[in-house]
Amino acid sequence: VQTDLETQIIALSGTKTALTEKVHNQSMRIATLEDKNANLTNLVDDLNVEKEDLTDNPTLMTKKNKDEATTIELLKNEMAEKESIASKKISDLEEAVADMTSKKEAMETVLQRENDRLELELNTL
Repeated sequence: VQTDLETQIIALSGTKTALTEKVHNQSMRIATLEDKNANLTNLVDDLNVEKEDLTDNPTLMTKKNKDEATTIELLKNEMAEKESIASKKISDLEEAVADMTSKKEAMETVLQRENDRLELELNTL
């Protein structure tokens, strides 16, 4: 009977250890969640302060909007400049193609005349 009782005590001791470990792990998880909650609360508080600052001081909001508008304007100007450069390059390429086409047609005319002259010369022989 005592051996059976000792076995139960050992089993209960193991169960107690396992439960103690689970409680410890849950406590650690709770502590981690509490830290995350505190961080989020601080973040919300910071955002609320910033919101109040912007609401109380419209010039900050206006400055932020002006900064964004300036950035947008700079980007628009940069895009316009790049479009202008691209347009000039396209124009230069079109001009080069027209020049090459003109030269090709002139060479074809010269070749055709030379061909006609050679045929005439061949026919006179």
